[in-house]
Amino acid sequence: MNFLNLKTRLMLFRTTPEAETTAPIVAKSAAIVEKFYDFYVKSTVRDKIEDIFPALETGQNIEYVSMADWSTHELVFWVLSQIGPAKMTMATWSMTETAARQLVEARLAGVLTSVHCLFDYRIKVRYPEVCAYVKEHFEAVTVAHCHAKVTVLENDQWAVIINASSNYTNNVRIESGSIKTSRQTADFHKSWIIPTIEGHGDYAKHS
Repeated sequence: MNFLNLKTRLMLFRTTPEAETTAPIVAKSAAIVEKFYDFYVKSTVRDKIEDIFPALETGQNIEYVSMADWSTHELVFWVLSQIGPAKMTMATWSMTETAARQLVEARLAGVLTSVHCLFDYRIKVRYPEVCAYVKEHFEAVTVAHCHAKVTVLENDQWAVIINASSNYTNNVRIESGSIKTSRQTADFHKSWIIPTIEGHGDYAKHS
């Protein structure tokens, strides 16, 4: 894929006619994902992330705080550059246009191999176009009463969890969070996110 053409290839909220829809390709290596990261994350933001975070290792737990140094979707792309193509399971209170467009691009490019997304119900009021747009491209999108901000990224080799105060928006505040590499913790968060997305389980009852 020519990453230099990504922004012009797909404009936000432009739907693809059904007859033209093709199955997403799957990125074949971490090197391809790294190119995606280099293209979408500004060099100044990459420098800050790479200066603060060590290379990921299994069994790792990294606590962090930042002052508008990066946004959640940019941190996701850094993690993907470390682990390669991965499935995403996420819960967030909000998502804005930039994050939505870039995550959809990642899904279409195979950088994200699937996306299951839980939003707070207010996104239908605050950013209805974003909600409608990602529904066209992600495997599952559901709204509930959700203030959690958790992202699980996993493939055969890795399970990485970003658990942070920030949403999928352009970050302008002090935020804190953690990055953990743990299959057990990934399974824990999927055990409540996925049932809520599917409309069953303890948290779906209160949605």
